[in-house]
Amino acid sequence: MEKLLIRIRPLTLVIPEEREALYKRLKDALDRVEDIANDERVKPKLRLEALRLIGYLGQVMLGALKEAQLDEIDRRLRKLEEEARASREEI
Repeated sequence: MEKLLIRIRPLTLVIPEEREALYKRLKDALDRVEDIANDERVKPKLRLEALRLIGYLGQVMLGALKEAQLDEIDRRLRKLEEEARASREEI
């Protein structure tokens, strides 16, 4: 009986250049709005608005990252499907 060795490697997130620019813009906006939310000299109403905006930016960033992850998953899946087809032909 042959042994099957399975190795699990961590997922590396690769963000294409055009998405990287978007991510940097979102990260910059997040840094700026965090400064407002953490500044005790700012009126509470504005700090709360900053927190709301942080939540929204987080949702947008999460969506952008998921899309990039899906592209990587799709690429890996297509490769796996090709290898599976070749494997079936060998039998």
